[in-house]
Amino acid sequence: MKKIVLPLMTILFASAAFTNVFAEVSNNTDKSKVRLVVTEVLDGDTVKGVIDGKTYATIRLADIDCPESSKKSRKLAKQAQEWNLSQEEIIKQGKRAKEKLSSLLKLYEEDVYFVETPEKVCKTGNGDRLVGIIYAKDINANEFLLKEAQCRPFTCADK
Repeated sequence: MKKIVLPLMTILFASAAFTNVFAEVSNNTDKSKVRLVVTEVLDGDTVKGVIDGKTYATIRLADIDCPESSKKSRKLAKQAQEWNLSQEEIIKQGKRAKEKLSSLLKLYEEDVYFVETPEKVCKTGNGDRLVGIIYAKDINANEFLLKEAQCRPFTCADK
């Protein structure tokens, strides 16, 4: 019996040790996640901030389109028509989306990160901003806005 138990325990312990090491390596492979200090929330899907303590940038949240929050927006009339809402309702929802994003980022301001997704960049001539996913602690802000702020899924084909 001892001849069976000892090798079996050795295999179990070795397996457990490998699993722990593998889990640690897996959790540390996301090198593209960088610290973001948000300096301004422009609207529900665009912020300005400092990335990794070095680069000041405008960031567009990938895969979402939030309602416009300003009468000055060139996109307002088109969005109101496409969404079948009045411009006033678009602005109202846009301000709500901006407030929700601002609140989320303020709540976790010491734990906000950015992952750039260059494959999501649309060819719109607006090359002065980055596109990606923002995380507030473990919350994907992009997905949060889809669920909580009347934002809609968006792809470059929607342009």
